[in-house]
Amino acid sequence: MLSFPGLFHRAISGSGSASCSWAISKHPDHFSAELARVTGASPQEIEDPAKRVEYLRKLDANAITKGSAKIADNTVSQIT
Repeated sequence: MLSFPGLFHRAISGSGSASCSWAISKHPDHFSAELARVTGASPQEIEDPAKRVEYLRKLDANAITKGSAKIADNTVSQIT
């Protein structure tokens, strides 16, 4: 076993699984279109799946996170 003394001082433990129910989107096409819409995609980029993928791949992680939060906030407000 490899040993690297002094390399790590602290760690954050995490666990989970991609098969958790909350990690699986039942409507990925709808979610990706909504994400494209809230992040400023053109109507053509929203409607055409290939253009939508191209647009979403160019977004940085911060834009995706903010867009996802907008979608979640909107979903919650529709429920309550």
